[in-house]
Amino acid sequence: MIRIKKCVAPVSYFPPIHYFAVWLLADTFFFEAHENYQKGSFRNRCVVVTSQGATTLSIPLLQGKNEQQPISEVLITDPKIWQKQHWATLQTAYGSAPYREYYAPKIEKLIKSETDNFFSLAQQSCFLCADLLHPNLKKKSQNTTEFIVADKNNTTSTNCFYFEPLMKLKTLKQLDAPQYAQVFSDRNSFTPYASILDLLLCHGNRSLEILYQYAETFKSEK
Repeated sequence: MIRIKKCVAPVSYFPPIHYFAVWLLADTFFFEAHENYQKGSFRNRCVVVTSQGATTLSIPLLQGKNEQQPISEVLITDPKIWQKQHWATLQTAYGSAPYREYYAPKIEKLIKSETDNFFSLAQQSCFLCADLLHPNLKKKSQNTTEFIVADKNNTTSTNCFYFEPLMKLKTLKQLDAPQYAQVFSDRNSFTPYASILDLLLCHGNRSLEILYQYAETFKSEK
């Protein structure tokens, strides 16, 4: 398993599993707090697994997801509508998940929180899942103090590895992701880029073991 000295990644709402795998590998994990919001990214979206397969949950943002707007200033709109939809979808998708009763109250509380700041909500979703996985994950994370510029080789001006969820990795390459039992494995093919919520609700305290298996699929690209 490789080691990443520093990693910088955009904040993301209940990110995919490999986001946390890279976080696990990093000595220091930076949340990019000074970028402008990027339209069409997965920052405000997560993928959950329902009986119909992969389903995307999206947080609606004010002012049409303006790409020129600093990420720290992006606001959430229509909270009662999306909060109800997201929670209802999670209840339907993971109602029979083995660890639902252990984690559901904390997840529901976060989804229904009153904050209207997207960066704050997304980061809190990361912290919640990090705490459920391993307390040291949150301890080795921090926000960037300035915008980190990544070049075409996916390296940065501060020698940090830049990680963009669901984008092609340049410095690191993910090989075949290990599969684990998902709630609807009997009717759907495996969804490799599901939110970390999928792993936690299905496998509970074994999630960290599976996360290490994900981390082992990353190797330096030749």
